[in-house]
Amino acid sequence: MPADRAQTFAHPAFFDEPSRQQSFVFALLHGVSHGILIHADGGQLYCTCPFFPKPCWHALALEMLAAQQPEFFTPCEGDLPLWAQNLLTGKPATSLPDNAPTREAARVQRRHERLDRAERGMEDLEMWLNDTLRRGLVTIVYENPGALEMIASRMADASLTGLSRSLRLLAAIPPENLSWTESVVKCLSDICLAMHAFRRREHLSDEQAADLQTFLGIAIPKEKVLQTGERVDDAWAVVGKTEETLEKQLSVRRTWLLGGRTLRNAVLIDYAFGGAYEPSPAVGDIVQAPMAFYPSAFPLRAIPFQEWKILPKKVEKLPGFESIKAFSDAYALALGQNPWLGHFPATFPKLGFATGNNGNFYVYDEAGDALPLQCTEADGWRWVAMAGGRLVGVSGVWDGEKMRCMLVRNQI
Repeated sequence: MPADRAQTFAHPAFFDEPSRQQSFVFALLHGVSHGILIHADGGQLYCTCPFFPKPCWHALALEMLAAQQPEFFTPCEGDLPLWAQNLLTGKPATSLPDNAPTREAARVQRRHERLDRAERGMEDLEMWLNDTLRRGLVTIVYENPGALEMIASRMADASLTGLSRSLRLLAAIPPENLSWTESVVKCLSDICLAMHAFRRREHLSDEQAADLQTFLGIAIPKEKVLQTGERVDDAWAVVGKTEETLEKQLSVRRTWLLGGRTLRNAVLIDYAFGGAYEPSPAVGDIVQAPMAFYPSAFPLRAIPFQEWKILPKKVEKLPGFESIKAFSDAYALALGQNPWLGHFPATFPKLGFATGNNGNFYVYDEAGDALPLQCTEADGWRWVAMAGGRLVGVSGVWDGEKMRCMLVRNQI
């Protein structure tokens, strides 16, 4: 509905050159060449966009913003812009200024500024990492058990929350743990890659820069995603949910979606600080809603563009990869696009469940290829029992080492 969308976009971030002249307020829609004019006295709304019905949601949003934040609009004198005069007289708004070069320069500058603010923190991290690798990580940890916590705090001070969290989680692993070396090498390898990418940030595409920002912990505002993110409208199957404790009071929930028409994967990420999560659809539900995707070379994270509608039907069958080899090839391609991809969703129409001699659980395909599962013994036997020796539909998330099963459906 236009009114619902207008409520979402009644925000200063979505408008450029906001102006007020007598009984008129006008502005340009950020990122595109649309002009909006409001005649406050007459209650008339105009927009240069080609969309119908009128008034469009652009004009409704600007009207709401003018009522809520009148100080946002700069008073000006003289004649209205020619495009606004044309709107009032019913002429085509052919004289709307083309600010594309200016907007492109501003966009590049904003991208560089966001990353440039992290420079001091990255310099400190590089010095620490070079010293650590020279002396040996084990030596650093045993000589100074607080070394990882110290550099994690420095990253937090530099507003690099992603790096800070990774280092704090690393510090929480006891050196006696059998997976300690593997975890340390993986974490520091990702950090080294980020440092090299940071040095060459002027050569990164917008999508690659966004992935780097996300890994470093530089947040992209939701308003920006709603405004400029790729939009996909579909009926989305809720194929799984995962929860993870990040810190003592912080946990994260990921709701995994699969588009029924587009077969696009999407993930909704919610955080809880010492409390409960917001209500969300259950696994197996199907919801109808347009999604706005965060910028990424391999876009997964999304937010609903408007309130979703839960449809009366449920997930019955799961399409997806026909073999584990096809899944492996797709994962390799995705990792090449975003090397910091921590979670890779996958659905399979035909997989079986089995347990090995070592007590671990696996999924396997018709060719006999297998993937290890990350699960408790109780969950593993539950999946085996649900499959009953048959090949069933499975949705899961791959973390680079193991698959976490989320949903099983008998496809027969």
